[in-house]
Amino acid sequence: MRALKFAIYIGMLGAALALGSAKWRILLISLFSPASYFPDFPYWPLWLTLGLLVLGYLIYFLLGAALRLRISFRHHVMVVVLFGVVLTTRVVSVLSPVPGSSWRDGSDAPPQLLMARAVARLKSSVDRYGQSSDSRTYPADPEILREFLRTDKKLPPSGFRSHALKAPVELVVVEAAGPVLDVRPGDRAGTIYYALNEDQSRYWITLVGLSELPAGRPGIMQSADHQPIVLSPDGRGQREEE
Repeated sequence: MRALKFAIYIGMLGAALALGSAKWRILLISLFSPASYFPDFPYWPLWLTLGLLVLGYLIYFLLGAALRLRISFRHHVMVVVLFGVVLTTRVVSVLSPVPGSSWRDGSDAPPQLLMARAVARLKSSVDRYGQSSDSRTYPADPEILREFLRTDKKLPPSGFRSHALKAPVELVVVEAAGPVLDVRPGDRAGTIYYALNEDQSRYWITLVGLSELPAGRPGIMQSADHQPIVLSPDGRGQREEE
């Protein structure tokens, strides 16, 4: 009789792990990735807690069955509750609105949309700065450029997550004769490159995304025809003639 009880509760815990496996897989990939994007990222405080409890109880009951331990009634009740919570939460997540119809503050929107918004705000501010400058030069001060990006004193979200946490846009300013078309070592997805030539008369903006989703190596974002997306004052991205 005791062996049958152990088999039932171990089976319930195994079923709970199977039900939540998709959510826990997303959490694990996101946790160990410098940058990732999942449109249906789970509410991690809930799913992380559930995962640890289910896994802990599964190990506990397996040891109990192997060592023929007597397990108190409250632990049996806890297994039933855990199974019910995982099942209910999984059903609710399946029936919830599809990603895109439930964006609240916009920070959960896709990276392509959020990065496009950020770079459009940066470009319009940089262009206005250049037009109002007597020497028709563009700004080189990183702090001025970051201020162009900020909303409510914070850098905007990039849409990517870094080790499971929402990652803001990063701005990197470089002096160059053309756009940055290769990701620099250590830079993650969600980075905006602002390249400025020596006399500050031209700039080029490129964006860093992921080479593949949901998690991959960082790469320069490309258009539909697989060309790097480059923004400049005249709309072109060519390197200056030397």
